[in-house]
Formats: sequence, C-alpha cells, structure tokens
Amino acid sequence: MKKLSIICLTFVMTLTTSFGQSKTDDVKTIFNHFLKLKDKKNYDKMFDYYHEEFLKIVPKSELLKDLAKLNSNSNYEYFVKDSEIILVSKSVKKNGFKYALIKYGANTHIKFNDKTDIEIIEIIKQNVKNTYGEKYSYSESNKEIVFHKESKMMAVFNKNWKFFPYSEKLKPFITSIVPKEILAQVLSK
Repeated sequence: MKKLSIICLTFVMTLTTSFGQSKTDDVKTIFNHFLKLKDKKNYDKMFDYYHEEFLKIVPKSELLKDLAKLNSNSNYEYFVKDSEIILVSKSVKKNGFKYALIKYGANTHIKFNDKTDIEIIEIIKQNVKNTYGEKYSYSESNKEIVFHKESKMMAVFNKNWKFFPYSEKLKPFITSIVPKEILAQVLSK
C-alpha cells in the first residue's frame, strides 16, 4: 500500500510539473497567442509580448502610432490573416535565460476602397510586386493586394517568453539584448 501511494504521488507530481512548465515555458503556444493578437489588430496587448529592452530602443507608443497611421489610411484597409509559425530553433540556455529564433509567415491584405485613385493603386501594387514577387497577387474585382510575408522574431525567456523582430539590419541592436555568442548559437540551430 505504501509503495502504491509513493508511485501515485510521484505520478501526480510529474503531471503537475509537466503541465506547469508547458503553460509558461512553451514558446510556440505563447507565440501563437501573440500572432492571434496581431491578426485581430489588438496591437496594444500584442506589444505587451515585446521584450522590455527592445521597447527601450523603440517605445511601444511609437510602434502603436505607426500602426495607427497604417490602419487609418483613407485609401485602403490593411490587415493580416493566417499567421503561422514556420520554424522554431532549438533554444539556447545561459544564466537562467533561454533564447530561440522563430520564423513565421502571414498573408497581408491591402484592400482599396472605391474612391482610391488608380494611380495610387498602381504605385502600391508595383512596390509590393517588386518586394514580394511570386508571393504577390492582385484581385481586380476585389481591388485587393494579397502577399505572403515571412519574418523572424527573437524569443527570450526569463520569467516568461518575450519577443522582438530579428533581421540582419537590426543585429547591432539585438546584440545589446542577446549576447553575440548566444545569438550565433541560436542562428546556427
């Protein structure tokens, strides 16, 4: 009987530990929640998932202001749909922190209203086509551009997962948040 009690207690503790870790430590689950907020245009809550050090460089208020400008254009409606994770690197652990790189994609839509000047539509179409090539389409009947965009985000775990954009252009800023040797390891995985 004592043996059975010990086995049951060990099993319960294992389950509790496993479930506890998966709620706070699962980068895919947290990042998918982040993507849903983005798709719903809930930018204020979405930026709560941005890393504090990144927000010192680019304040949340500036990011919100830029998105408000983009979303208030009188010529078109801008929205993102079907965001999904493509790849999550293996995490690198150091000094109680975990680091990972996330590659994700989404379909971006630019839907023009009926009053938009054809010249503006053509300029935007050409810019998007030049940037996204084969991943671009335009529906004349819907007056809508759709293109698939892939991006990368760094993920850092201390008490919870926080994210910020990754690109080669941002590398000088990123190394102020993620040590160079850790960044090199994450990028190689």
